[in-house]
Amino acid sequence: MTDLEYISRVLSLTNYHEDIETIKKFGFLILDEMKNRIDNEILGNYVNVIRNLTMIDVYDLELMDNLLSPKYLRCVYKKSKQIDLKMYEIDGYCRINLKDTYNGNHLPDVYMRKLCFLITWVPDRVNRYKKFDRFSYDIEDVVNKLFVHSQYAHAIPYRKYADLFVCMDKITLKTIDISKRFPPLYEGHFIEARSLTKDDPNLIIFAFVTGRTKNIVNDDRNNCENIPNGFMSQKIEQLKMLGFHPITVPARLLKEIDQQKAIETFIVDEANKVFQSIGENGTITRDANSRSNLKPDLCVV
Repeated sequence: MTDLEYISRVLSLTNYHEDIETIKKFGFLILDEMKNRIDNEILGNYVNVIRNLTMIDVYDLELMDNLLSPKYLRCVYKKSKQIDLKMYEIDGYCRINLKDTYNGNHLPDVYMRKLCFLITWVPDRVNRYKKFDRFSYDIEDVVNKLFVHSQYAHAIPYRKYADLFVCMDKITLKTIDISKRFPPLYEGHFIEARSLTKDDPNLIIFAFVTGRTKNIVNDDRNNCENIPNGFMSQKIEQLKMLGFHPITVPARLLKEIDQQKAIETFIVDEANKVFQSIGENGTITRDANSRSNLKPDLCVV
């Protein structure tokens, strides 16, 4: 079982790979083997394999339903309301990725609220002693300079790190303050973009994700940079499924001499790629000579 866990872990870290269909074939072979190996003594390994395979979209609805059943939870965790994070990740995959096909069990809301209270992380602006805190708030400073309104929140409650959300009218390119539309931080809610935009077709919401070094890879063979892998790749896909437009800001920008300018240039370029992908003609620009004319372009000094 341990060997299967190691193999599934390697496969899960290649979920950005172009030859994903071949990787999935190996995943299904592991899944077929798992159906004959349920054993409470190796519970951790078993659940890890199931969780790892979800990152390459290999799953079995019946296995997931059994893992999330009240009977199974009572047997394994007794009366404890604190269960392993990987169980939340499996539950979240069922809620987001399989919302149209999965009709089985889910974790009770009380578990999700308990988890959020324990692991929810928002960067500390006052004591910016951690590099990740400093980088996160450098991103927020740049985003506020570009877009004025932003809000840290957890759209996916079992993900530890908060993301920065910005709502923009794609016609006028004006940002809208939606901070009061977000649910309380520790309630464990999954947040969909449509609940924040009130189904207004002209509004889009960017989700700025801070990319840690270990979660971002470069594909030299295809000359591609800043590719999220593993859990980060799954998080990005889930944010898209929830209706957001995620932009991953890589930690490599910390190495730039003019860090603020590098972050600003990166965010502007990525935001314009989003506009191109949704077929909009408006663009966000950095114009050092003009700040008054904000339409149709958002000008930044």
